[in-house]
Amino acid sequence: MKHSVNILIFPAGAENALELYRSLRYAPRFKVFGASSVEDHSAFVYEPENCIYGLPYIQSPDFLEAFNTVLHEHNIHMVFPTHDDVSLFLLENKESIDALVVGSSVSTALICRDKRLLYNRFKNFSFCPICFEQKEESIFPLFAKPARGQGGQGCSIVNSDQEVSAVLQDPAMLLC
Repeated sequence: MKHSVNILIFPAGAENALELYRSLRYAPRFKVFGASSVEDHSAFVYEPENCIYGLPYIQSPDFLEAFNTVLHEHNIHMVFPTHDDVSLFLLENKESIDALVVGSSVSTALICRDKRLLYNRFKNFSFCPICFEQKEESIFPLFAKPARGQGGQGCSIVNSDQEVSAVLQDPAMLLC
């Protein structure tokens, strides 16, 4: 059966991207491509002719032009972003992208990317962490983490009033 829909998974090498690839690769109507800014594990998983490397990072002023060039060269119909920052960027710029960006609304992507917005949205639910914005009675240990980040990067346990003060000085951090 002939492929009718060309799909691009971007970036292609993280575990969620590889799971998406594994779920779509045998669908008869899809031809699945993977793209990344750097060569990664996807080189060992995707069909070699369907791997695209060397895209600029989304922060680059050349990104949209280069991305649309890839979309045209491979006749891509749909893009599945697989990183929170990429998803947010593509959704915010979907009018400038020459394929359908599969994802939630921009407001949902923002909430998913920023823990401060997420925790504010769910603050009345018991599962939501308590966040401190000022020094309160010292209950240790506390947990510090970036409001925007993933995978435990930049996280730490806070065990003293001095550490609390340092965390609260940084507007990019949350104290929970």
